[in-house]
Amino acid sequence: MDTVITISCYLFLLAGTLFFAFGADRNRKNRRMELRLEENSKSIAKREEACREAMRRNGAARLEIDKKVGDFNIEHKLVTVNYVETDEDVEKYPSQAKRLAVIKSRLAHNIGYGMIAEFPDPDIWTDDDGARVFSYRFLVKKEK
Repeated sequence: MDTVITISCYLFLLAGTLFFAFGADRNRKNRRMELRLEENSKSIAKREEACREAMRRNGAARLEIDKKVGDFNIEHKLVTVNYVETDEDVEKYPSQAKRLAVIKSRLAHNIGYGMIAEFPDPDIWTDDDGARVFSYRFLVKKEK
């Protein structure tokens, strides 16, 4: 009977030792996991702050772009000039090259009157010879 008690005590001690060993191992794994989670949390917080800073910079840049676009639109006017080719043009100028030259000439004529209608007062300045110069300056953009 003493042997049974002794073996039972050994088994109990072995079970207790294994229980604490597995518990300690589990605690170490849990602690490592907690540390990894803390590192990831800090990394995410840094990334979040970097993203917020980038959003602030982008927002400021966007406001600046919007202001410049708005200023451009305020300072500039769109002048559109069209010319519709007629049957008379086709009959009078059978050559495509000649017809295109005539149409360009008519467009230039219409552009001039369109510009003067939009911007009635030219800039006036005096050149080196003392002559008065009347001029318009245009920023032209061809849309594709």
